[in-house]
Amino acid sequence: MGGSRNATRAIFGGVVLLLVVGWIIWSRPAALVRVDAEQGQVLSVNDHFGVVQIADGRKVRLVLPQPGPKAGEEVPLRVERFADGKARYSIDADAWRAATTSR
Repeated sequence: MGGSRNATRAIFGGVVLLLVVGWIIWSRPAALVRVDAEQGQVLSVNDHFGVVQIADGRKVRLVLPQPGPKAGEEVPLRVERFADGKARYSIDADAWRAATTSR
């Protein structure tokens, strides 16, 4: 009886270990391939967030720098492209500040 209990514990421990290792491998972030600059148009602003339409027509929700852009304005975007094909968009705050101080 004690032998089957130890075998059950060993099997359970092995399954848990496989699940943990699989999760670590699956959730590993993809390598950053390149960073691009794009432009987007602000569609709406709500507190510190805004909806921005990017060049291909998709809409993304982004955190806006302060002072923030108004709806209808063009904003500079920073696009991080990863090896798995995903892209992460953000407002290029430095370019935005430079553009707003030169007005």
